This record gives sequence, structure tokens and C-alpha cells, in this order.
Amino acid sequence: CKHVASHKKHYMLWIFGWFAVIRLILLIVWILWWTYHFPYNATAQWPGYISPEQCSSTSEIRRAECEALVDIYNSMNWSSRTHNDNRWDFSRICSWYGVQCEKSTVRNIFLSENNLQGELPQSIWSLEYLDTLDIGNNAITRIPYTIWKLNKYLTKFYIHDNLLRELPTELNTLSVLEILDASHNQLDSNQLQIIFSLPSIRILSLSHNLLRDIPKEYSAIADTLQQLDLSYNQIKD
Repeated sequence: CKHVASHKKHYMLWIFGWFAVIRLILLIVWILWWTYHFPYNATAQWPGYISPEQCSSTSEIRRAECEALVDIYNSMNWSSRTHNDNRWDFSRICSWYGVQCEKSTVRNIFLSENNLQGELPQSIWSLEYLDTLDIGNNAITRIPYTIWKLNKYLTKFYIHDNLLRELPTELNTLSVLEILDASHNQLDSNQLQIIFSLPSIRILSLSHNLLRDIPKEYSAIADTLQQLDLSYNQIKD
């Protein structure tokens, strides 16, 4: 009886072993079938990495501008963006969400509330013909020094509601900048020396920051400034 029971036990183990092997084979076959019929295409939709090499197929704008846009999306967690209803169409870049063009160049970018995270890439300098750059209401931590390359045309810069602790000193070279909204960040008074050096600033919002005092450099923009908001800071009377 013991011999029969032992033989039966080994037989059952053999059956279960083959059953597990068959299941594994079926799983591998299913994965291969799925991969063949539904291949991964990184360029089909916004989520995922997009190769800048695809910019070689565009003629709507300069390739450098295209690559800068792709760099923004790739490096700033664009895959979690709020507005993800567009597809990558490199023949119609100016129809991408938040991008506006004029005369074959990118003139305005509106990417507020898009869950952008981290540092704005240095390649932003390639978008040198920008008039408006709106990247407010995100989680951006740093503006690169290459922002100075936008000094010829950038008139409106919205960086409010981010995680900025400092601004690059090169910001003061934006000679035609008229509107700057840097409210709801973590900027301290040391940043005012940079901001108050903007020669053409008319509207300036710095509310909800960590400002404690107003430096003497304020007099440099007093003549051009039309609106200044320093509310909800720690400025002493």
C-alpha cells in the first residue's frame, strides 16, 4: 500500500509539473502574439519618450525649435500632463497643444497646469522668437541661465505657482520683458535685485513669496512700472 501511495504521489507531482510547464508556454505564446499584433510605438501618443530625431521630418518651423519643444516634454514629466488629447504630428507642430506659431516660428507657448516638473531645459534658448512663455501652475524648480537668449522678443513671462526658490541672474537681460508673474513661489528678497533690473517691466506680480524687504534697486524700474503686487509676503512696514 505504501508503494502504491508513493507511486500515486509522484504521478500527481508529475502531472502538476507538466501543467505548470504548459501554462508557462501558453503565457510566452500569448506575450509573443500580443507584441506582434500590438507593437509598442513611442511616437504614437504624447505619453512616453519622444525622439528629437523626428524633428528632421518637419518643415513647419526650424528644427532647433522643434527639438526644444520635444526636450521640454521629455525632460519635464510631460507624460502626466493634464491635456493629453493631442498626438505627435510632426507635420503640424504649430497645432500641438499650447504652441502658437507665426511666420514659421514659435511665438507663444501656453503650458500652464500641465504637471510639468523639475528644471526647464537649457534648450529653451532655441525658442528665441518667443513673445509669450506661460509655464505657470506647474512644479518647476529652476529656470536655466539660457533664458537670456529670449531677450529680443519675450514680453510676457508667467512662472507663477511653481516651486522656484531663485531666478537666474541672466533674467535681467530680458530687455523687452513687460509682464512678469512670479507669484506663489518661494523667492526671497535676494531675487529682487535681479527682477528690479528689468528695464522695460510694466506689470510685476511677486505676491505669496518669502520677500522681507524692498532693495534700493526698486528706483530703477519706478518710472516704467505700472502695476506691482507684493502682497502676502513678509515685508515690514
